[in-house]
Amino acid sequence: MAYKFYQPAHPDPATDNGQQALDYIRDNQEALNDGILIADMFNERVEAVYGGDPELPDYYLKKRGQVWLRITPTRNADGDVTSSLYEKSLDGGQSWESIKRKVITRDAQGNFQNSDWSDP
Repeated sequence: MAYKFYQPAHPDPATDNGQQALDYIRDNQEALNDGILIADMFNERVEAVYGGDPELPDYYLKKRGQVWLRITPTRNADGDVTSSLYEKSLDGGQSWESIKRKVITRDAQGNFQNSDWSDP
């Protein structure tokens, strides 16, 4: 199932039926929960770096109890991050669910230009 981003225009009582409204409420709540998880995990949480060179790790892991956040970067030939996949585990790393991907755009010299979120 594709990740559902927060949709501020829904539920819309003028156009959405009861089931649609409930689905939007559920999806929006999950998107808000994921946003809070990501923001909170960057606040004084244990971070570990795994695999590869410590300067160019395969992934980062932040943990608080059974709630874990894994960030897996994709790099170009120069080692610059071109995107990062954000995943959550609510059971201590036993299973993972993709949250979203941060895509980074660089110029020909490898300088950062912008970034945006996309579906995983």
